[in-house]
Amino acid sequence: MRWVWRELSLATVVASVVLVIQPGWSADVSRAWLVVFALLISLAVIFELFSRAELSALNPGVLSDRGGRGNREPPQALRDVSEAREFVTAVDYTLVPFLRSVAREVATHRLLAHHALVLDSDPVRAHLILGDLVWQALELPVGTDVVTWPTNRLDELIGALERI
Repeated sequence: MRWVWRELSLATVVASVVLVIQPGWSADVSRAWLVVFALLISLAVIFELFSRAELSALNPGVLSDRGGRGNREPPQALRDVSEAREFVTAVDYTLVPFLRSVAREVATHRLLAHHALVLDSDPVRAHLILGDLVWQALELPVGTDVVTWPTNRLDELIGALERI
């Protein structure tokens, strides 16, 4: 439905500009605007009816329980599970490596600024200063590209990085 308001706003702006440029055309512009208005509202109603009919054909209980999450059919629940798995996979392959690189960069700068230590030059001393939580976030196990990082420990990681 948002597209109706966007298009109607565009038609109103165009009509206003035409009326400012040619004030004598007010009757023609008003008629044209009313035609566009009627056409857009008719299209919106038709699209809404067809989308409801399509939804009710796929799931008969959709019109009686719109938006309810308790009465979902198994195919919808399976789609939800599939989408959730895709989201988790996207987080694992994009967000976790990004967070690891940012954490490594912050740890490198904090070690250099506060302890005059380069992270890669003395990993044993760096591990002692950083602690196990930060060190675990910085190193990747051999043979893996992505390791999930528990999001509930993200606050702990940020706090540990700030204490360095």
